[in-house]
Amino acid sequence: YVDGIEGKAVKIGEGGYIVQKAVNDSLKNPGSFTIAFWMNGVGPVTGGAQGLFALSKSTEFWGNIEIFLENDDADPNEAYLKVHMFNTNASDGVGEAWNETKIAGALNKWTHIAITYNASNSELSIFADGAPTSVHNVVLDGGNYGDLVFADVNGMVIGTYAFQTDPSLTNHGPEDWARSFNGALDNFRFYNVALSEDEINELYTDRK
Repeated sequence: YVDGIEGKAVKIGEGGYIVQKAVNDSLKNPGSFTIAFWMNGVGPVTGGAQGLFALSKSTEFWGNIEIFLENDDADPNEAYLKVHMFNTNASDGVGEAWNETKIAGALNKWTHIAITYNASNSELSIFADGAPTSVHNVVLDGGNYGDLVFADVNGMVIGTYAFQTDPSLTNHGPEDWARSFNGALDNFRFYNVALSEDEINELYTDRK
């Protein structure tokens, strides 16, 4: 553990992660959600991409949710935050969605991240330090993404990818390009509602 944004934070390093095999039904079928956390990454993100969080899907390579960082080669203190999701309740029965946003100054300091999905309008948003990013109210599946229903969940992991754990939480093994998060994580929060912009900003300002 290291000093966190509040009290102590968990330090994730090369090959490190935290696995929780038992997952509550409210995470497997959240409808809407907010995932929020503080990260303090050691930049730059080199030699691959660093996993932050995954909700596994045992029958696929990618998890039902996969959140990770890739480096911006032009600036070592910027990073691309990427979010992958499956949703069996989407119109095509697969609901694979990819979204990414650049976050300036995301490394070598504490940065607050929040990701929201609102099932009522199929909108996904990513916030950094309480403010919207370029991914803001992005409509998934033409507005037909619907309530989130995650299939084949057999665990969740903080600090790396679902396929990097031992044993793997997916149908695939480790990849050379995939890395654990090189830094510290604190105050992971999960909600089965899409928090408002004001509520996201409050999470940030309460601890900054």
